Amino acid sequence: MSRLFGGLVYAFDTRMSPKERRRKHRQQQLRETQFAEALLQLGATRPAELHLAQVERAHVKRVMRACLGNVSLSATVLGMHRRTLQRWLERARPAKRKR
Repeated sequence: MSRLFGGLVYAFDTRMSPKERRRKHRQQQLRETQFAEALLQLGATRPAELHLAQVERAHVKRVMRACLGNVSLSATVLGMHRRTLQRWLERARPAKRKR
């Protein structure tokens, strides 16, 4: 069971076929691997050394770069809805200064 992403909740969904469960499990493992790599790139040996916002920002930035800026694809990789990622990016973007 994963502590980073809430565990394998979908493993108990009886409506899902075994093939779909395996696919979701592979996606979960990919996200966890990407998260661990992002931590290492930030120079952390333990997750407690960094603030969650730093890790989240670095991870989203890395995924966006890997997906060549494609928001839909990045949202799929991150396991969130496209519009949720768009809102997150809008909040993370520095405010434009008015002249």
